[in-house]
Amino acid sequence: MKNILRRGCIALYIITIVAFFLGGMTFAGMTDAAKDQGLASGAIVLMYGFYFAVAGFAASFVISYFLSDKSIKLLNIIVSVLILINAGLVYYNYNERQKNKSAFQFDRNSVENFNAAVQMVFNNLKMRDSSIGLGFFKPDFVNLSALYFYGNPFSGEPAEEIPPIDSMTFSEKDYGSLDISYAPPWLVPAHMKLDYEILFFRIMFVSNNYIEIEVNEYDDRTLCVKKDAGEIFYWPEFFLKVHSVEQLNPSEQKIRIKPLTYSDEVIYKYEIMKPVLIKDEWMMVELYDDGYNLTGKGWLQWKSGDKLLISYSLLS
Repeated sequence: MKNILRRGCIALYIITIVAFFLGGMTFAGMTDAAKDQGLASGAIVLMYGFYFAVAGFAASFVISYFLSDKSIKLLNIIVSVLILINAGLVYYNYNERQKNKSAFQFDRNSVENFNAAVQMVFNNLKMRDSSIGLGFFKPDFVNLSALYFYGNPFSGEPAEEIPPIDSMTFSEKDYGSLDISYAPPWLVPAHMKLDYEILFFRIMFVSNNYIEIEVNEYDDRTLCVKKDAGEIFYWPEFFLKVHSVEQLNPSEQKIRIKPLTYSDEVIYKYEIMKPVLIKDEWMMVELYDDGYNLTGKGWLQWKSGDKLLISYSLLS
């Protein structure tokens, strides 16, 4: 049996693995194998390289058994030349992409100016509504394993071709409860308590396919998610799901008999207010004592313009 661990054979194994690995990644790029795969595209390209490298190693292992030392030496030279050629092609394609990128950026100035104008309009709207937003978005983490975040879905590209820039993923713990298996370090939702299936992001804008949400409540960072990735709860719907509300300034905000600032105050004693009806900037609340006995009803103004006038509790 021939020695398959000869110096020339070992060299052949190594350079064949390198050559087939690079060839596999080149093949993935030429065939668009990772196109439209979002965050998984890099892993797909590496996977092709790995599979090609394994195949190349197996082939070199078999070939080395039948070839003489002289033939193996010649084969090593040929494979090395192929590696250099592939490296040259990669370098050439990289330079061409950089040139095309510069030309493309120059030619699309008018399009980018239009997009910038659109974005400026959205930014102005956000400055006006940033105090409270439109309500909350709740991801469907029961049926979806991941929530994908997108940068600018208003770039003019088809909605299905916009790649995500990051994500948060969910996993199932013992007894069927859910947990977050991955989340970006900057992610700070408005409300999160997965034990009670609570995960809410503040909504800033809504379009046909996307929702812009606040992904960090501390620095007001926003990204977009797909509209069908969860549920939308505008403020009226959201308030009807909370446990209770409170005035931010009880001395000035009174419970009224009617939804008017000049209406008389209610005379019922209460400890807890539960929203039961929303009408414009007012909400009807049921009033309960500390034993959770209903004592009466009244109207509370929950916002004034873009300013929230109340706080709320999701849980008792």
